[in-house]
Amino acid sequence: MLTPDNLAAPVAVFSDKIVDIVTKRCADSLKLVRSVASQMRATPSRSSNIAPSYFIPSILRPLHSFYTSRSGLKAHNDDWSPRIVDSVCASYASILAGVRKTEDLLRRHRKSKKTGFSLFGGGATQPEEDGGDEERFKKQMEADVNALKADAATLGVDVEVLAGWKELVEVINRPAE
Repeated sequence: MLTPDNLAAPVAVFSDKIVDIVTKRCADSLKLVRSVASQMRATPSRSSNIAPSYFIPSILRPLHSFYTSRSGLKAHNDDWSPRIVDSVCASYASILAGVRKTEDLLRRHRKSKKTGFSLFGGGATQPEEDGGDEERFKKQMEADVNALKADAATLGVDVEVLAGWKELVEVINRPAE
């Protein structure tokens, strides 16, 4: 006869696989990080009130859902959650570094197009616009990672000790090229 006790497999054997699967599901939402820059370029810079991006709550949602649907596995939260959040933060940092590099290249390209010689004064640069875009982008990144940090805290994860978090913060604080 099958009972819940018979069906309980040793979790330790599957621990790494569970962490890998949940990490991949969490990282799926990180694809949307690339859209932040294009949204920033498309919206006017009048708004000084910056809210976290719409996809931030969905990043750790698979982890929350995992523990909600399998309450018996919450005992592994202290082991699995930091590993998953660390990996997600490292992936986020990698994607964000690529986005920043692309934005810096676009900014330099726009600047080089504006600085050409012109008899009619059309070649003047507008450094306040470029600096404002960079500052808005940085504020958006900060709002996003702070929201992610708060979400991780609800899982009991102290992100400040994670290598992936430190890498993510470094990418945000890195000056524009």
